[in-house]
Amino acid sequence: MTPPNFVEAETLLLIEAIHLAARAHRGQVDKAGEPYLWHCLRVGMSLLPDVNAALVGILHDVLEDSPDTSEAELSRILGHGRSWAALKLLRRFGWLHYDAYINCLAVSPLAHKVKIADLRDNLDLRRFTKAIMNGVPVEDMSALRLRYTRALNALEKMK
Repeated sequence: MTPPNFVEAETLLLIEAIHLAARAHRGQVDKAGEPYLWHCLRVGMSLLPDVNAALVGILHDVLEDSPDTSEAELSRILGHGRSWAALKLLRRFGWLHYDAYINCLAVSPLAHKVKIADLRDNLDLRRFTKAIMNGVPVEDMSALRLRYTRALNALEKMK
């Protein structure tokens, strides 16, 4: 059985990650009009019981969407090991072609795992339907769905 202090430490890290993601994504909404944080929470929680993956999942868009978040805060939660490396790898720079970005994720099993969870949440039909009902053009959502499906298929082939 895992000692209680270890479980408590993991729980505290998850709470810190949620708090940081909530602050970083405050006021942001997704295409469906829902708080963006909900997406981050779904991604992270879907990766439990792997706490490292859940931490990276909760924080997966912080570097990209909230450049004012300090790296010190993130590294305090993630450490300086593979979790921090995976989070940095998940950040997509605008100059990097999307397919190249997806292929880069193969070098980190953790980043690979988190991106699959991210894409699965992005592909949830309820989110697409709600986005269209929220006024996002069907053509835009169809193009996103195709892009995400191709990326998910590519990542699943890399396993």
